[in-house]
Amino acid sequence: MPASIDISLVRKVTGDRPEKIIELLQLYRRSLLEDAARLAALPRHTPTIASKHRIAHRIAGAARTIDARHLVEACLRVRESDHETIDHHVSMLQEQAEFIEMSVRATIANLRRQMPQ
Repeated sequence: MPASIDISLVRKVTGDRPEKIIELLQLYRRSLLEDAARLAALPRHTPTIASKHRIAHRIAGAARTIDARHLVEACLRVRESDHETIDHHVSMLQEQAEFIEMSVRATIANLRRQMPQ
C-alpha cells in the first residue's frame, strides 16, 4: 500500500525553507521509529492495553502533521481496540508506520536533491 503524506503544513510552519522542512521531517521520522519500537516492545496479550492506546494516540497526533491518513486511521483502530482485537490492530499500525517512514525518508532525500549545493 503506498504511503501518502502531505507536507504542506510543514512547509507553511517552516516558511518553506528546505533545511527546516528536512529538520522537522527528520524529527518526525525519529519519533515515529521510537514510538513504533516502544509499541513493538510491549508484550502481546497483556494488561498493557492502556500503554498501547497512549502510544497510538501519540503517533496519530504527529501523523496528522504530515496528513498521513492511513496511519492516523490505524492509530484510531488501536485506540478503539479491546483485549481481543488490539494485537491485530497494532500489527496493522506498525505496517502503516513502516510505509510512512519510507515515504518520509524519500521526501527528505528529494528535498536534499533540490537544495543548492
